[in-house]
Amino acid sequence: IMGEELGAGAFGTVFKATHKKTGKVYAVKVMRRRRSTEEIVRREVAMLQRVGLHIGVAELVDHFESDDNFYLVMELVTGGELFDALIDNGAFSEQQAADVIRQVADAAAFLHAQGLCHADIKPENLLLTERGPGGLIKLVDFGLATELRSPKRSKPGTWAYWPPEAFGDGSSCGKPTDMWAIGVVLFILLSGYHPFDPSGKADDAALQSCILKGEPDWDDPAWAHDSPEAKA
Repeated sequence: IMGEELGAGAFGTVFKATHKKTGKVYAVKVMRRRRSTEEIVRREVAMLQRVGLHIGVAELVDHFESDDNFYLVMELVTGGELFDALIDNGAFSEQQAADVIRQVADAAAFLHAQGLCHADIKPENLLLTERGPGGLIKLVDFGLATELRSPKRSKPGTWAYWPPEAFGDGSSCGKPTDMWAIGVVLFILLSGYHPFDPSGKADDAALQSCILKGEPDWDDPAWAHDSPEAKA
């Protein structure tokens, strides 16, 4: 039984749903059946099936399709996005940020050991099992994930989280892609702003220029109470 909408993204909408027989509640990602989304859906299902069960990855429970839509039945994660936790609570303490990044890095290392690159790690794709900064982290949205050994690896996802080398002509996703994105997430957790777009208003050209320079602003007052080790 489909229930309330939980969120929407570029490729689909997520609803809360209840299994009629068991009463168990899941998150169901619904994507319109288009040629442009079919490859993304097939890839996401294949990647999640390959990953299997890991505490840091939201579980794929089932998947099916109709004439109009694709449906991914996922583990329900109720604490909201890490992005929302930042909006609600502000920057994290060093200990809180370390707890989050440890979990994200562990999930990424597991994917890399399976020969996979997530390619779109960002606060919006990190869900909390409970509200606030204390919940466990679940990595979601494998629509852009790719095999590390694939000769057809594409560019990573949200390019505000791209490493500098991804702006070149020949670069594609790899382990450094995920690790750079995790570093950007850590910076955001500690400061409350993007390292290469402090105001949140930079246009594409300005943001790309700042990423290529690789020079975040350490003098911002947001860093006044963080340790030198946090900036290292």
